[in-house]
Amino acid sequence: MDLGPLSGVIKPALVILVLVAVVLIVSNQTSNALHAQLGQNPLFLSKNDSTMMQVLVTNPENTAVNNVVVSLNAPGSTHLSLYPAKQTIQTLGPQEVRKLDFLISPIDSTSAPFLPGSYRVDITTQIAGKNYSTSVFVNVEK
Repeated sequence: MDLGPLSGVIKPALVILVLVAVVLIVSNQTSNALHAQLGQNPLFLSKNDSTMMQVLVTNPENTAVNNVVVSLNAPGSTHLSLYPAKQTIQTLGPQEVRKLDFLISPIDSTSAPFLPGSYRVDITTQIAGKNYSTSVFVNVEK
């Protein structure tokens, strides 16, 4: 079957589709190590709200890993309290999932008021030499 001028387009299009599929599969595998969920969102300054954030850490490796440090950071917000800022999992077995809890609170004061808005919290870890990260957005209202 002769496709004429389309034959020069079909092969590159198939190559691109295969590359996109590979990238999607690889990104799904690497992003599964961390999952974060907020207990409450938005938070209200008028109610002095805070929320628990649950982080699920999954060891994607086929061997146990030790001393997995999970760290939190709120770039651009010095008034968002993250407690604790990091936790260490001593041992995480192959494909094992561990739940960690963190407390997130906006800190409002008359000398440095907290401005309502959406604040990003980054969660990072390293498992078997590979870096993993995810983010959540905390919405703060008056």
